Amino acid sequence: RYLLIVGQRLNYNTKICEACPLEQYSSIPGTHLACQNCNKCKKGSKEIKACTPTSNTQCKCIKGFTPIDRLKEEFCACEKGSGIDERGICKKCQDGSFTDKRDSFCKKWRECKSGIANQGTSTSDVVCNNASKEVTEPPKAHTTPFQTTTISSTAFSRTTDSSSNNTKKDSFYGLCNHPLLLPGLVISYNL
Repeated sequence: RYLLIVGQRLNYNTKICEACPLEQYSSIPGTHLACQNCNKCKKGSKEIKACTPTSNTQCKCIKGFTPIDRLKEEFCACEKGSGIDERGICKKCQDGSFTDKRDSFCKKWRECKSGIANQGTSTSDVVCNNASKEVTEPPKAHTTPFQTTTISSTAFSRTTDSSSNNTKKDSFYGLCNHPLLLPGLVISYNL
């Protein structure tokens, strides 16, 4: 058996202890034969200490975000009642708006023409007195306008197939002849 110090692994081929490779670590001495992969800080968190051969990456939730796992802050979320703004910052929803899902945008409370049965909160919409007679649209997320770009393209392929009985068969392959819609982008293929 081999006794390894922190930051080392055992090379199976040479039977020699060697340092953990880049982006891996070993923080416990003993007989561990392999190093562990370093964690990467995910959305909503930032790196406060880089991974070294002897310690894992340390992450911290960005202001406004909360850790999903209380023991480590690798994964952080913008909780219900708070929304992500256009800069990616998590802030408590302002009075008159709410979020009922994690990692979403604040939505404006519904407007009730029949009066309010239950007041809205930062995590729930208002409930109208007579919801069946309400004609207002459901709340929409706050959005920012975007520019639409149209790209036109013609793309096709033509092949000729000759069979043994000397007849020719033409095959034509093309792309869809309708616009492809993506948020902020319209691509139209014309054949």
